[in-house]
Amino acid sequence: MARTARRPESAPHRPKHARIVPRRPRPVGGSLATLGGVTVMAVAFLLAVVSVAADDDEGAPVTAPPLPSSTPSPPPSAWASPTPTPSESESDPGPAETADPPAGPRPAEEPPEPDREHRARVTLTLPEDGQRLADDRDFMVEGTVRDLGDDDLRIFIYAEDRRTFYLADYRPEDIAGNGRWTIRSTGIGQDWGGDGDTYLVKAVLAAPSCQRVLDDYDLGQDQYPAFRSLPDGCRIAARTRVVED
Repeated sequence: MARTARRPESAPHRPKHARIVPRRPRPVGGSLATLGGVTVMAVAFLLAVVSVAADDDEGAPVTAPPLPSSTPSPPPSAWASPTPTPSESESDPGPAETADPPAGPRPAEEPPEPDREHRARVTLTLPEDGQRLADDRDFMVEGTVRDLGDDDLRIFIYAEDRRTFYLADYRPEDIAGNGRWTIRSTGIGQDWGGDGDTYLVKAVLAAPSCQRVLDDYDLGQDQYPAFRSLPDGCRIAARTRVVED
């Protein structure tokens, strides 16, 4: 009986006609190259992320600041509100800022002449307002007076259509300073107009300056001095309207 040869147990079973390819050891440089490539890709990715973030943060393009000028810029508070315009009180000093010159001695002033129209109070009681008067007769003028003083009381008749005053009494009457008075008026004779014409009978206060003017006239016997305006020193104190009959 023939003895068959035993295969060693350690030898693997191979099929027939199989080619045995020897196993090559892995090179160490290939692993390093792969690791380097991965690292480069990671760094490139991180750089791309940082670049995108930087672009988002930049926003609008940055403008270079202007070059400084020779004129200094105002402080920040000046930009908060417009520059105030100086008022009149700032441009023009008021009276309080200007010293008044020292007051010198004032010249002595004469006391003003008292207002004679208000100092003496005169009323007319006759003739009555609207009373009719005969043009060829004298008539009586009556009234009251207070505080006459040194003034005279004279009677004038005023023709409105001619704008003329006529002295219409005989002389200055001696009248008490307080109380009732009566003066006879001469009328104005031929200077009366037609029937129905109206005139103003006026009681006039005559100061000394007016008295000197009136004393130069002859009165009565158809003497009726006429004036376009009353002489200086004459003031109207009372009046009444009469109608020619």
